[in-house]
Amino acid sequence: MMQACRTLALLVFPLLSGFELCSASKILVISMVASPSHSIWCNKLAELLVNRGHTVTILDTHPSRKKLANLTTYIFEGAYTYREQLDYMDSMWNSPKYAIDFLFEANLLSCRYMLQSPAFKRFLSEHSNDKKPFDLIIHDITNCESFLGLVHFLGNPKLVLVTPFGECQALYVKGSQGHMVHSPFQLTHFSHPMSFDEKLKNLFYTLYNYYVYHKYVNTLDGYSKEIFGQSIPHVLEIGKSAAVALVNAHPILDGAKYYSPAIVHIPGFHIDEPKKLDEETQSFLDDAKHGAIYFSLGTNIKSSLMSKDRIMIFLNTFEKLKQRVLWKFENENIKNIPENVKISKWFSQNDVLAHLNIKLFITHNGLLSTQEAIHHGIPMISMPFFLDQHGLSKKLTKQGIAVALSYATLSEHSVQQAIEEVLTNISYTKEIKRLSKIFKDQPMKPKELALYWIEHVLKNEDHKYLQPPETFLSTFELIFFDLKTILGTILGLVIAFLACSCSNKKQIKLKQN
Repeated sequence: MMQACRTLALLVFPLLSGFELCSASKILVISMVASPSHSIWCNKLAELLVNRGHTVTILDTHPSRKKLANLTTYIFEGAYTYREQLDYMDSMWNSPKYAIDFLFEANLLSCRYMLQSPAFKRFLSEHSNDKKPFDLIIHDITNCESFLGLVHFLGNPKLVLVTPFGECQALYVKGSQGHMVHSPFQLTHFSHPMSFDEKLKNLFYTLYNYYVYHKYVNTLDGYSKEIFGQSIPHVLEIGKSAAVALVNAHPILDGAKYYSPAIVHIPGFHIDEPKKLDEETQSFLDDAKHGAIYFSLGTNIKSSLMSKDRIMIFLNTFEKLKQRVLWKFENENIKNIPENVKISKWFSQNDVLAHLNIKLFITHNGLLSTQEAIHHGIPMISMPFFLDQHGLSKKLTKQGIAVALSYATLSEHSVQQAIEEVLTNISYTKEIKRLSKIFKDQPMKPKELALYWIEHVLKNEDHKYLQPPETFLSTFELIFFDLKTILGTILGLVIAFLACSCSNKKQIKLKQN
Protein backbone atom coordinates (compact mmCIF):
# COMPACT_ATOMS: atom_id res chain seq x y z
CA MET A 1 0.00 0.00 0.00
CA MET A 2 2.78 2.42 0.97
CA GLN A 3 4.69 1.56 -2.21
CA ALA A 4 1.60 2.34 -4.29
CA CYS A 5 1.22 5.69 -2.52
CA ARG A 6 4.86 6.61 -3.19
CA THR A 7 4.49 5.69 -6.85
CA LEU A 8 1.31 7.79 -7.11
CA ALA A 9 3.08 10.70 -5.41
CA LEU A 10 5.92 10.61 -7.96
CA LEU A 11 3.36 10.77 -10.77
CA VAL A 12 1.20 13.49 -9.24
CA PHE A 13 4.02 15.68 -7.86
CA PRO A 14 4.92 17.32 -11.20
CA LEU A 15 1.30 18.25 -11.88
CA LEU A 16 0.92 19.91 -8.51
CA SER A 17 4.27 21.67 -8.91
CA GLY A 18 3.49 23.03 -12.35
CA PHE A 19 6.08 20.82 -14.11
CA GLU A 20 5.40 19.63 -17.62
CA LEU A 21 4.98 15.85 -17.73
CA CYS A 22 7.40 14.03 -20.00
CA SER A 23 5.98 11.55 -22.51
CA ALA A 24 6.92 7.91 -22.01
CA SER A 25 10.38 7.23 -23.43
CA LYS A 26 12.62 4.27 -24.11
CA ILE A 27 15.65 4.41 -21.83
CA LEU A 28 18.79 2.27 -21.67
CA VAL A 29 20.62 2.09 -18.32
CA ILE A 30 24.22 0.86 -18.52
CA SER A 31 25.34 -0.48 -15.12
CA MET A 32 28.66 -2.17 -15.83
CA VAL A 33 30.38 -1.76 -12.46
CA ALA A 34 31.13 -5.20 -10.99
CA SER A 35 29.76 -4.35 -7.57
CA PRO A 36 26.37 -5.33 -6.08
CA SER A 37 25.99 -1.88 -4.49
CA HIS A 38 26.24 -0.16 -7.90
CA SER A 39 23.73 -2.62 -9.31
CA ILE A 40 21.30 -1.93 -6.45
CA TRP A 41 21.65 1.85 -6.98
CA CYS A 42 21.14 1.69 -10.75
CA ASN A 43 18.18 -0.68 -10.37
CA LYS A 44 16.54 1.81 -8.03
CA LEU A 45 16.92 4.40 -10.77
CA ALA A 46 15.49 1.99 -13.36
CA GLU A 47 12.54 1.20 -11.07
CA LEU A 48 11.88 4.91 -10.55
CA LEU A 49 11.77 5.49 -14.31
CA VAL A 50 9.49 2.48 -14.90
CA ASN A 51 7.08 3.71 -12.22
CA ARG A 52 7.13 7.04 -14.04
CA GLY A 53 5.82 5.33 -17.19
CA HIS A 54 9.05 4.89 -19.16
CA THR A 55 10.19 1.65 -20.77
CA VAL A 56 13.61 0.73 -19.42
CA THR A 57 16.29 -1.73 -20.48
CA ILE A 58 19.22 -2.27 -18.12
CA LEU A 59 22.59 -3.85 -18.86
CA ASP A 60 23.70 -5.15 -15.47
CA THR A 61 26.29 -7.26 -13.68
CA HIS A 62 23.96 -8.53 -10.97
CA PRO A 63 20.44 -10.00 -11.04
CA SER A 64 17.75 -7.61 -9.81
CA ARG A 65 15.66 -8.51 -6.76
CA LYS A 66 12.51 -7.19 -8.49
CA LYS A 67 10.75 -8.19 -11.68
CA LEU A 68 8.87 -5.25 -13.19
CA ALA A 69 6.75 -4.80 -16.26
CA ASN A 70 8.46 -2.53 -18.81
CA LEU A 71 11.88 -3.42 -17.37
CA THR A 72 14.14 -5.68 -19.45
CA THR A 73 17.40 -6.85 -17.89
CA TYR A 74 20.52 -8.30 -19.52
CA ILE A 75 22.90 -9.90 -17.00
CA PHE A 76 26.51 -9.80 -18.21
CA GLU A 77 28.79 -12.74 -17.53
CA GLY A 78 32.44 -12.35 -16.48
CA ALA A 79 32.05 -9.09 -14.55
CA TYR A 80 33.45 -10.50 -11.32
CA THR A 81 36.49 -12.23 -12.82
CA TYR A 82 38.82 -9.83 -10.99
CA ARG A 83 37.69 -11.20 -7.62
CA GLU A 84 39.41 -14.55 -8.09
CA GLN A 85 42.69 -13.31 -6.62
CA LEU A 86 41.32 -10.45 -4.54
CA ASP A 87 42.08 -10.21 -0.83
CA TYR A 88 39.96 -7.55 0.88
CA MET A 89 41.90 -8.07 4.11
CA ASP A 90 45.26 -7.07 2.55
CA SER A 91 46.88 -4.15 4.38
CA MET A 92 48.08 -2.77 1.01
CA TRP A 93 44.61 -1.20 0.60
CA ASN A 94 45.88 1.57 2.88
CA SER A 95 48.01 2.82 -0.02
CA PRO A 96 46.15 5.21 -2.38
CA LYS A 97 48.55 4.28 -5.22
CA TYR A 98 47.78 0.58 -4.75
CA ALA A 99 44.05 1.37 -4.74
CA ILE A 100 44.35 3.45 -7.94
CA ASP A 101 46.29 0.71 -9.74
CA PHE A 102 43.87 -2.00 -8.62
CA LEU A 103 40.79 -0.02 -9.54
CA PHE A 104 41.85 0.56 -13.13
CA GLU A 105 43.41 -2.89 -13.69
CA ALA A 106 40.33 -4.67 -12.32
CA ASN A 107 38.06 -2.47 -14.43
CA LEU A 108 40.02 -3.27 -17.60
CA LEU A 109 39.77 -7.00 -16.94
CA SER A 110 36.08 -6.83 -16.03
CA CYS A 111 35.24 -4.63 -19.00
CA ARG A 112 37.07 -6.89 -21.45
CA TYR A 113 35.10 -9.94 -20.30
CA MET A 114 31.75 -8.15 -20.42
CA LEU A 115 32.32 -6.86 -23.95
CA GLN A 116 32.79 -10.48 -25.02
CA SER A 117 29.89 -11.87 -22.97
CA PRO A 118 27.02 -13.76 -24.64
CA ALA A 119 24.53 -11.32 -23.03
CA PHE A 120 26.15 -8.36 -24.77
CA LYS A 121 26.28 -10.15 -28.12
CA ARG A 122 22.59 -10.97 -27.73
CA PHE A 123 21.77 -7.34 -26.91
CA LEU A 124 23.68 -6.09 -29.98
CA SER A 125 22.01 -8.57 -32.32
CA GLU A 126 18.54 -7.71 -30.98
CA HIS A 127 19.06 -3.96 -31.52
CA SER A 128 21.35 -3.82 -34.56
CA ASN A 129 18.49 -3.30 -37.05
CA ASP A 130 16.86 -0.42 -35.18
CA LYS A 131 17.98 3.05 -36.24
CA LYS A 132 17.36 4.58 -32.82
CA PRO A 133 15.88 2.07 -30.35
CA PHE A 134 16.36 4.34 -27.32
CA ASP A 135 15.59 7.99 -26.61
CA LEU A 136 18.13 8.22 -23.79
CA ILE A 137 21.14 6.32 -22.47
CA ILE A 138 22.07 6.52 -18.79
CA HIS A 139 25.63 5.33 -18.12
CA ASP A 140 27.29 4.64 -14.75
CA ILE A 141 30.53 6.51 -15.44
CA THR A 142 32.39 4.90 -12.51
CA ASN A 143 34.08 2.59 -15.03
CA CYS A 144 33.78 0.63 -18.31
CA GLU A 145 33.69 3.68 -20.58
CA SER A 146 33.96 1.25 -23.53
CA PHE A 147 30.19 0.93 -23.41
CA LEU A 148 29.84 4.62 -24.27
CA GLY A 149 30.40 3.39 -27.83
CA LEU A 150 26.77 2.25 -27.66
CA VAL A 151 25.72 5.91 -27.98
CA HIS A 152 27.10 5.98 -31.51
CA PHE A 153 25.97 2.41 -32.31
CA LEU A 154 22.37 3.11 -31.23
CA GLY A 155 21.88 6.25 -33.31
CA ASN A 156 23.20 8.92 -30.94
CA PRO A 157 20.37 9.18 -28.40
CA LYS A 158 20.72 11.70 -25.56
CA LEU A 159 23.16 10.82 -22.80
CA VAL A 160 23.09 11.23 -19.01
CA LEU A 161 25.94 10.10 -16.76
CA VAL A 162 25.41 8.81 -13.22
CA THR A 163 27.63 7.53 -10.44
CA PRO A 164 26.85 6.06 -7.00
CA PHE A 165 30.60 6.23 -6.18
CA GLY A 166 30.89 9.81 -4.94
CA GLU A 167 32.46 12.12 -7.51
CA CYS A 168 34.97 9.81 -9.26
CA GLN A 169 35.39 10.07 -13.04
CA ALA A 170 32.31 12.28 -13.49
CA LEU A 171 34.47 15.24 -12.50
CA TYR A 172 37.12 14.48 -15.13
CA VAL A 173 34.52 14.00 -17.85
CA LYS A 174 32.48 17.10 -17.01
CA GLY A 175 35.32 19.58 -16.46
CA SER A 176 35.22 19.86 -12.65
CA GLN A 177 38.45 18.20 -11.60
CA GLY A 178 38.82 20.35 -8.49
CA HIS A 179 42.03 21.95 -7.28
CA MET A 180 44.86 19.41 -7.34
CA VAL A 181 46.43 20.82 -4.16
CA HIS A 182 43.48 21.90 -2.03
CA SER A 183 40.80 19.28 -2.91
CA PRO A 184 41.50 15.99 -1.06
CA PHE A 185 41.68 13.13 -3.57
CA GLN A 186 38.92 10.57 -3.03
CA LEU A 187 41.16 7.55 -2.34
CA THR A 188 43.41 9.32 0.19
CA HIS A 189 42.84 9.64 3.93
CA PHE A 190 43.09 13.43 3.77
CA SER A 191 40.44 15.98 4.64
CA HIS A 192 40.39 19.77 4.49
CA PRO A 193 42.37 21.62 5.78
CA MET A 194 45.46 19.61 4.80
CA SER A 195 48.99 20.09 6.10
CA PHE A 196 51.79 21.03 3.69
CA ASP A 197 52.98 17.41 3.61
CA GLU A 198 49.44 16.18 2.87
CA LYS A 199 49.06 18.75 0.08
CA LEU A 200 52.22 17.46 -1.59
CA LYS A 201 51.05 13.84 -1.34
CA ASN A 202 47.57 14.82 -2.49
CA LEU A 203 49.05 16.54 -5.56
CA PHE A 204 51.05 13.40 -6.38
CA TYR A 205 48.06 11.04 -6.03
CA THR A 206 45.78 13.38 -8.01
CA LEU A 207 48.30 13.70 -10.86
CA TYR A 208 49.02 9.96 -10.79
CA ASN A 209 45.30 9.12 -10.93
CA TYR A 210 44.84 11.66 -13.76
CA TYR A 211 47.68 10.01 -15.73
CA VAL A 212 46.51 6.42 -15.10
CA TYR A 213 42.88 7.31 -15.82
CA HIS A 214 43.68 8.73 -19.26
CA LYS A 215 45.92 5.77 -20.06
CA TYR A 216 43.13 3.43 -18.93
CA VAL A 217 40.40 5.23 -20.87
CA ASN A 218 42.53 5.18 -24.03
CA THR A 219 42.74 1.39 -23.69
CA LEU A 220 38.97 1.22 -23.22
CA ASP A 221 38.56 3.37 -26.33
CA GLY A 222 40.51 0.71 -28.23
CA TYR A 223 38.18 -1.98 -26.87
CA SER A 224 35.18 0.10 -27.95
CA LYS A 225 36.50 0.59 -31.48
CA GLU A 226 37.03 -3.19 -31.81
CA ILE A 227 33.30 -3.66 -31.25
CA PHE A 228 31.73 -0.55 -32.80
CA GLY A 229 34.25 0.35 -35.50
CA GLN A 230 37.24 2.68 -35.86
CA SER A 231 35.14 5.62 -37.01
CA ILE A 232 33.37 6.24 -33.69
CA PRO A 233 34.51 9.19 -31.56
CA HIS A 234 36.83 8.65 -28.59
CA VAL A 235 34.77 7.34 -25.65
CA LEU A 236 35.89 10.29 -23.51
CA GLU A 237 34.53 12.71 -26.12
CA ILE A 238 31.24 10.79 -26.12
CA GLY A 239 31.15 11.10 -22.33
CA LYS A 240 31.76 14.85 -22.54
CA SER A 241 28.70 15.19 -24.77
CA ALA A 242 26.44 14.07 -21.89
CA ALA A 243 23.84 16.65 -20.91
CA VAL A 244 24.28 16.19 -17.15
CA ALA A 245 25.96 13.93 -14.60
CA LEU A 246 23.92 12.84 -11.57
CA VAL A 247 26.41 12.35 -8.74
CA ASN A 248 25.89 10.67 -5.37
CA ALA A 249 27.90 13.19 -3.35
CA HIS A 250 27.40 15.64 -0.48
CA PRO A 251 29.79 18.26 0.99
CA ILE A 252 29.55 16.55 4.41
CA LEU A 253 31.49 13.59 2.98
CA ASP A 254 33.05 14.96 -0.21
CA GLY A 255 33.93 18.49 0.84
CA ALA A 256 32.82 21.75 -0.73
CA LYS A 257 34.15 22.32 -4.26
CA TYR A 258 33.41 24.31 -7.40
CA TYR A 259 31.28 22.31 -9.83
CA SER A 260 30.09 22.60 -13.40
CA PRO A 261 26.32 23.31 -13.69
CA ALA A 262 26.16 19.98 -15.52
CA ILE A 263 27.02 18.11 -12.30
CA VAL A 264 23.93 17.58 -10.16
CA HIS A 265 24.25 16.18 -6.64
CA ILE A 266 21.66 13.60 -5.57
CA PRO A 267 23.09 12.41 -2.22
CA GLY A 268 21.27 9.48 -0.65
CA PHE A 269 19.29 8.83 -3.85
CA HIS A 270 19.10 5.12 -2.94
CA ILE A 271 17.53 5.73 0.49
CA ASP A 272 13.83 4.88 0.56
CA GLU A 273 11.16 5.74 3.11
CA PRO A 274 11.52 3.11 5.89
CA LYS A 275 9.21 0.10 5.90
CA LYS A 276 8.30 -2.36 8.62
CA LEU A 277 10.75 -5.24 8.90
CA ASP A 278 9.90 -8.92 8.63
CA GLU A 279 8.04 -10.14 11.72
CA GLU A 280 10.98 -11.95 13.34
CA THR A 281 13.48 -9.08 12.93
CA GLN A 282 10.91 -6.46 13.90
CA SER A 283 10.12 -8.34 17.11
CA PHE A 284 13.82 -8.83 17.90
CA LEU A 285 14.46 -5.08 17.69
CA ASP A 286 11.18 -4.00 19.32
CA ASP A 287 12.05 -6.05 22.41
CA ALA A 288 15.60 -4.68 22.70
CA LYS A 289 15.11 -2.85 26.02
CA HIS A 290 18.70 -1.62 26.14
CA GLY A 291 18.91 -0.81 22.45
CA ALA A 292 20.46 -2.72 19.56
CA ILE A 293 23.60 -2.76 17.40
CA TYR A 294 23.64 -3.47 13.67
CA PHE A 295 26.76 -5.07 12.15
CA SER A 296 27.26 -5.37 8.38
CA LEU A 297 30.24 -5.24 6.05
CA GLY A 298 28.15 -4.50 2.97
CA THR A 299 27.69 -6.37 -0.31
CA ASN A 300 31.30 -6.80 -1.49
CA ILE A 301 32.96 -7.85 1.76
CA LYS A 302 31.42 -10.75 3.64
CA SER A 303 31.65 -11.17 7.42
CA SER A 304 32.00 -14.92 6.80
CA LEU A 305 35.33 -14.26 5.02
CA MET A 306 36.90 -12.99 8.22
CA SER A 307 39.33 -15.37 9.95
CA LYS A 308 37.90 -17.62 12.68
CA ASP A 309 39.75 -15.78 15.43
CA ARG A 310 38.29 -12.43 14.29
CA ILE A 311 34.79 -13.91 14.19
CA MET A 312 35.25 -15.25 17.74
CA ILE A 313 36.44 -11.81 18.90
CA PHE A 314 33.10 -10.31 17.87
CA LEU A 315 31.00 -13.21 19.23
CA ASN A 316 32.77 -13.14 22.60
CA THR A 317 32.40 -9.36 22.82
CA PHE A 318 28.73 -9.38 21.83
CA GLU A 319 27.94 -12.05 24.43
CA LYS A 320 28.98 -9.64 27.21
CA LEU A 321 26.68 -6.84 26.02
CA LYS A 322 23.22 -6.03 27.35
CA GLN A 323 22.28 -4.71 23.90
CA ARG A 324 20.96 -6.97 21.15
CA VAL A 325 22.98 -7.40 17.95
CA LEU A 326 21.84 -7.91 14.36
CA TRP A 327 24.73 -9.31 12.32
CA LYS A 328 24.66 -9.72 8.54
CA PHE A 329 26.61 -12.97 8.35
CA GLU A 330 26.59 -14.96 5.13
CA ASN A 331 27.14 -18.44 6.61
CA GLU A 332 24.19 -19.38 8.80
CA ASN A 333 25.93 -22.57 9.96
CA ILE A 334 28.05 -20.53 12.36
CA LYS A 335 28.07 -22.07 15.86
CA ASN A 336 28.00 -20.74 19.44
CA ILE A 337 25.84 -17.69 18.67
CA PRO A 338 24.97 -15.80 21.89
CA GLU A 339 21.27 -15.38 22.76
CA ASN A 340 21.41 -11.61 22.21
CA VAL A 341 22.74 -12.02 18.64
CA LYS A 342 20.65 -12.67 15.52
CA ILE A 343 22.38 -13.48 12.23
CA SER A 344 21.07 -13.56 8.67
CA LYS A 345 22.53 -13.58 5.16
CA TRP A 346 20.57 -10.41 4.42
CA PHE A 347 18.76 -7.65 6.29
CA SER A 348 16.87 -4.70 4.85
CA GLN A 349 19.61 -2.33 6.02
CA ASN A 350 17.81 0.96 5.46
CA ASP A 351 14.79 -0.29 7.44
CA VAL A 352 17.02 -1.65 10.22
CA LEU A 353 18.88 1.66 10.61
CA ALA A 354 15.54 3.49 10.73
CA HIS A 355 14.41 1.47 13.76
CA LEU A 356 14.28 3.59 16.91
CA ASN A 357 16.16 1.01 19.01
CA ILE A 358 19.27 0.95 16.80
CA LYS A 359 21.99 2.84 18.70
CA LEU A 360 25.16 1.86 16.82
CA PHE A 361 26.22 0.69 13.35
CA ILE A 362 29.40 -1.40 12.95
CA THR A 363 30.32 -0.88 9.30
CA HIS A 364 33.02 -1.12 6.63
CA ASN A 365 32.15 2.48 5.64
CA GLY A 366 31.12 1.87 2.07
CA LEU A 367 29.67 5.11 0.73
CA LEU A 368 26.04 3.95 0.48
CA SER A 369 26.08 2.46 3.99
CA THR A 370 27.74 5.59 5.37
CA GLN A 371 25.09 7.82 3.77
CA GLU A 372 22.33 5.66 5.25
CA ALA A 373 23.89 5.93 8.72
CA ILE A 374 24.12 9.73 8.42
CA HIS A 375 20.58 9.96 7.02
CA HIS A 376 19.16 8.04 10.01
CA GLY A 377 21.51 9.64 12.55
CA ILE A 378 23.22 6.44 13.74
CA PRO A 379 26.83 6.77 15.05
CA MET A 380 29.34 4.25 13.73
CA ILE A 381 32.22 1.98 14.51
CA SER A 382 34.28 1.97 11.34
CA MET A 383 36.29 -1.03 10.16
CA PRO A 384 37.42 -0.13 6.60
CA PHE A 385 38.95 -2.59 4.15
CA PHE A 386 39.57 -1.12 0.67
CA LEU A 387 39.30 1.78 -1.79
CA ASP A 388 37.47 4.87 -0.44
CA GLN A 389 36.53 3.18 2.86
CA HIS A 390 39.78 4.19 4.59
CA GLY A 391 39.34 7.83 3.60
CA LEU A 392 35.71 7.89 4.72
CA SER A 393 36.67 6.30 8.04
CA LYS A 394 39.26 9.04 8.69
CA LYS A 395 36.75 11.79 7.84
CA LEU A 396 34.03 10.35 10.09
CA THR A 397 36.46 9.91 12.98
CA LYS A 398 37.64 13.49 12.55
CA GLN A 399 34.02 14.68 12.48
CA GLY A 400 33.33 12.90 15.77
CA ILE A 401 30.63 10.53 14.51
CA ALA A 402 32.63 7.30 14.41
CA VAL A 403 35.32 5.32 16.19
CA ALA A 404 37.78 3.46 13.98
CA LEU A 405 38.86 -0.17 14.35
CA SER A 406 41.70 -1.85 12.46
CA TYR A 407 40.99 -5.38 11.23
CA ALA A 408 44.72 -6.15 11.39
CA THR A 409 44.99 -5.36 15.12
CA LEU A 410 41.50 -6.40 16.21
CA SER A 411 41.05 -7.67 19.79
CA GLU A 412 38.18 -8.20 22.23
CA HIS A 413 39.46 -5.23 24.21
CA SER A 414 39.52 -2.88 21.19
CA VAL A 415 36.01 -3.91 20.09
CA GLN A 416 34.61 -3.62 23.63
CA GLN A 417 36.28 -0.25 24.13
CA ALA A 418 34.94 1.11 20.82
CA ILE A 419 31.38 -0.02 21.59
CA GLU A 420 31.46 1.50 25.07
CA GLU A 421 32.91 4.76 23.74
CA VAL A 422 30.13 5.30 21.20
CA LEU A 423 27.27 4.09 23.42
CA THR A 424 28.28 6.03 26.55
CA ASN A 425 29.63 9.23 24.99
CA ILE A 426 26.55 11.13 23.84
CA SER A 427 28.63 13.48 21.65
CA TYR A 428 28.74 10.90 18.80
CA THR A 429 24.95 10.64 18.62
CA LYS A 430 24.48 14.38 19.09
CA GLU A 431 26.87 15.26 16.26
CA ILE A 432 25.52 12.73 13.76
CA LYS A 433 21.96 13.88 14.48
CA ARG A 434 23.11 17.40 13.61
CA LEU A 435 24.68 16.22 10.33
CA SER A 436 21.62 14.09 9.59
CA LYS A 437 19.44 17.19 9.71
CA ILE A 438 21.74 18.95 7.23
CA PHE A 439 21.99 15.88 4.97
CA LYS A 440 18.20 15.53 4.70
CA ASP A 441 17.41 19.24 4.47
CA GLN A 442 17.47 19.63 0.69
CA PRO A 443 15.28 21.84 -1.53
CA MET A 444 14.15 18.78 -3.48
CA LYS A 445 14.26 15.07 -2.64
CA PRO A 446 17.08 13.27 -4.49
CA LYS A 447 14.70 10.97 -6.39
CA GLU A 448 12.58 13.91 -7.53
CA LEU A 449 15.70 15.84 -8.55
CA ALA A 450 17.01 12.88 -10.56
CA LEU A 451 13.66 12.51 -12.31
CA TYR A 452 13.51 16.22 -13.04
CA TRP A 453 16.91 16.31 -14.74
CA ILE A 454 16.45 13.08 -16.70
CA GLU A 455 13.10 14.28 -18.04
CA HIS A 456 14.51 17.78 -18.61
CA VAL A 457 17.07 16.18 -20.92
CA LEU A 458 14.36 14.17 -22.67
CA LYS A 459 12.15 17.24 -23.24
CA ASN A 460 14.86 19.67 -24.43
CA GLU A 461 17.30 19.49 -27.31
CA ASP A 462 20.11 21.87 -26.39
CA HIS A 463 22.12 21.33 -23.19
CA LYS A 464 25.33 23.09 -24.20
CA TYR A 465 24.42 26.00 -21.94
CA LEU A 466 25.28 23.73 -18.96
CA GLN A 467 28.75 22.90 -20.24
CA PRO A 468 31.69 25.02 -18.98
CA PRO A 469 34.59 25.60 -21.41
CA GLU A 470 36.79 23.33 -19.24
CA THR A 471 34.79 20.29 -20.39
CA PHE A 472 36.28 20.49 -23.88
CA LEU A 473 39.79 21.74 -23.10
CA SER A 474 42.88 19.60 -23.48
CA THR A 475 44.98 18.75 -20.43
CA PHE A 476 47.54 21.45 -21.29
CA GLU A 477 44.84 24.06 -21.81
CA LEU A 478 43.14 23.03 -18.58
CA ILE A 479 46.16 24.02 -16.51
CA PHE A 480 46.62 27.24 -18.54
CA PHE A 481 49.69 25.77 -20.18
CA ASP A 482 48.93 27.44 -23.51
CA LEU A 483 48.41 30.87 -21.92
CA LYS A 484 51.43 30.45 -19.65
CA THR A 485 53.56 29.48 -22.64
CA ILE A 486 52.51 32.57 -24.64
CA LEU A 487 52.97 34.94 -21.68
CA GLY A 488 56.24 33.27 -20.72
CA THR A 489 57.56 33.60 -24.27
CA ILE A 490 56.58 37.28 -24.43
CA LEU A 491 58.12 37.95 -21.01
CA GLY A 492 61.27 36.10 -22.03
CA LEU A 493 61.58 38.16 -25.21
CA VAL A 494 61.09 41.41 -23.26
CA ILE A 495 63.76 40.41 -20.73
CA ALA A 496 66.10 39.36 -23.53
CA PHE A 497 65.51 42.65 -25.35
CA LEU A 498 66.17 44.68 -22.19
CA ALA A 499 69.27 42.64 -21.42
CA CYS A 500 70.62 43.17 -24.95
CA SER A 501 69.87 46.90 -24.76
CA CYS A 502 71.74 47.23 -21.47
CA SER A 503 74.65 45.22 -22.85
CA ASN A 504 74.86 47.38 -25.98
CA LYS A 505 74.82 50.60 -23.93
CA LYS A 506 77.68 49.32 -21.77
CA GLN A 507 79.74 48.40 -24.86
CA ILE A 508 79.18 51.87 -26.37
CA LYS A 509 80.33 53.55 -23.12
CA LEU A 510 83.44 51.34 -23.01
CA LYS A 511 84.32 52.28 -26.58
CA GLN A 512 83.87 55.98 -25.86
CA ASN A 513 86.14 55.73 -22.83
